[in-house]
Amino acid sequence: MCDDLAGLRAWDCLVSAHKDGVASMKESGSGTGFEALKTLIADLRKGLIRPVYAFVGEKYFTDRAARKLIDTVVPPAERTWNLERYEGLNVSWQQLWNSLKTPGFGASPKVVWLKDTNIFAGRAESRELVDEVLRDWSNGRRTEAASKLLELLVKAGWEPSKFEASLESSVAADVQVEIFGRQLGGAECREIRNILQFTLDRKSAVASTPDPVDGLMQILSEGLPPRVILLLTTVAADQRGRLWRKIREVGVALQFTVSRERNQALGRDAAAGVVAQIMREHGKRIAPKALDLLVQRAGVDVERLASEVEKLCLWVGDRAEVQPKDVANATADLAESWIFEFTGALSRRDLPTSLRTLYDLLKRGEQPLRLVALIARELRNLLLARECLEFDLAELRSGPKGSATEVVRAAKGSGPGPIGGDDPARSLGRYMSDYGTFSKAVMPRIPAEQLEAFGKAHPFVLFKRFQEALLWGVQDLQKALTELALLEQQLKTSRADARMLLEGFLLRWCSAAKAAVARHRLA
Repeated sequence: MCDDLAGLRAWDCLVSAHKDGVASMKESGSGTGFEALKTLIADLRKGLIRPVYAFVGEKYFTDRAARKLIDTVVPPAERTWNLERYEGLNVSWQQLWNSLKTPGFGASPKVVWLKDTNIFAGRAESRELVDEVLRDWSNGRRTEAASKLLELLVKAGWEPSKFEASLESSVAADVQVEIFGRQLGGAECREIRNILQFTLDRKSAVASTPDPVDGLMQILSEGLPPRVILLLTTVAADQRGRLWRKIREVGVALQFTVSRERNQALGRDAAAGVVAQIMREHGKRIAPKALDLLVQRAGVDVERLASEVEKLCLWVGDRAEVQPKDVANATADLAESWIFEFTGALSRRDLPTSLRTLYDLLKRGEQPLRLVALIARELRNLLLARECLEFDLAELRSGPKGSATEVVRAAKGSGPGPIGGDDPARSLGRYMSDYGTFSKAVMPRIPAEQLEAFGKAHPFVLFKRFQEALLWGVQDLQKALTELALLEQQLKTSRADARMLLEGFLLRWCSAAKAAVARHRLA
């Protein structure tokens, strides 16, 4: 990273930097934009250190800001013992508390970096926590399940022994809702009885799971040891929460946001700012037409755009200026926003929109084989998302879980939307209503192997895919992929007009879907 603070000026167009940002940071410990960051770094160089710093927003910017802070206060030679980093989604909270209470060594401050933390999301809702209890128990994590059940009882004001007595008879529905946030099924009630018995038999060994927010609030209220800094970076934070207010009171909170289009693609100024900053760091400049082309291909992910620009700087070698042909040859088209419009129209069986998008793409010079490959890739991702909704995220459904028979029957038939019938994944729709809900409730529960299968997709791209997946059934997606494979073979082996073949696919797909809808309504 460039050490010259003047280099941060190129980022000013990337963020919502208000004129009062610096004053706000000085007065109340909060601010926005890189002007506030420059003031913060200058204060650190003067020895004006706060106990806690929170950087919220785009991961690319928060990580760079965090590294800038670390570069300023902890020399490389002292980072072995004065820099500790925890991944926020897998942190051992007790280990973190111990780290924060232990002073550093040497002359420099000690920085404890809680990276990509979800602590600002707060305690899980009761209905989500009871799902975790049952899942932990079924997976053999009995002590964890007992701890979480104890947490639920304490939170609702119930003594475990008192609740045990109520289990002798059937637990009233209002009591179930009070404790667990929903009514339990018969099998779930039996499991809860078993977990409670395990809890009472080992009461001395089972402790209620501490709330990370409570623990951090206590540490910040008591005060960290001298020259210990807590650094938190996260994508989003609820600014109404008590932890956010406490950080503003005793430390510094900065937000880094970028302008985006309605389809969540990076705004022109935001993308141009990222490009300008990285070009400056590499001693390069970019021709106006090359910049226009690069901005058009920017997509939604700042990190991926930055990676492409770094690659472009290496591509040109000793040349000082980047030309349009360099952008075309060395970088990937990250935008591809049309794919969502196209698959969305296919999901709705919207023939006019599908054809219009196809004609626009062909007029733009897109190759038919590339279109087929991209559409097939997206449909495969939708199939992964659909299967994830039906199986891996089953615990998010409200009420008793569907039987295995119901899940398998739904997987074999048409999905929700105009064709489908009953579908266990439909109840997950409330988690797909907005990006914030999806990122808090769904993203942490997607298995690591599934995330890896999706590739390095931006979380918003995953959000859109999971939204679209609710409109498809597994059988529908498999049929579409089979047709696309046949279409690809025809494009490669015949002299048929590519436009007519693509039109035929769209006509067959949308017409067959509408016929199925009509049959479904008459049945």
